[in-house]
Amino acid sequence: MYKNLLQQYAQKQNLDFPVYTSEAEGPPHARRFKSRVCLDGKSYETFEFFPTLKEAEQAAAKVACQVLSVDVVQENAGLYTNLLQEFAHKNGLLCPLYETVSSGLSHRLVFVSKVEIGSDTFLGAEAKTKKLAEINAAKVAYCALTRVKKLIIHLMLILAESLEVLFIYSRFVYVLK
Repeated sequence: MYKNLLQQYAQKQNLDFPVYTSEAEGPPHARRFKSRVCLDGKSYETFEFFPTLKEAEQAAAKVACQVLSVDVVQENAGLYTNLLQEFAHKNGLLCPLYETVSSGLSHRLVFVSKVEIGSDTFLGAEAKTKKLAEINAAKVAYCALTRVKKLIIHLMLILAESLEVLFIYSRFVYVLK
């Protein structure tokens, strides 16, 4: 996962691909691995050993992603926007409508998005890019709308149980008369 994310980051930044080097220790039947990844002239490494080379390389890529502030959300960038769109479609609503504003210095812009779905509007958290700002707004909207839908279903189940108890009680009272 982190190796893919780091490679995507390198491509987007027009950098050479990450280069992994590894170190092994222990006897052949119980090797342990430690890995290092070089990207754009900088080296990122793990300080612990792992049972497989693959795990060691993933751990080195994770260190690089954390240092470079490569957000894991970028890998699943469309997740909440897609989920929100599907939610709108399943519930007979128009497609979500996003509105994004930017503020700050030209070299350090901050984006904030709001999304309108149905009669509701949701505001997302600030982000470094317009795309991430829209994802933040979609996440807020999707989580809120699905929470409300679950609450409505829960209340309907409680109401149905209450009506069933009331019906049984009324039949019991009728039998006693």
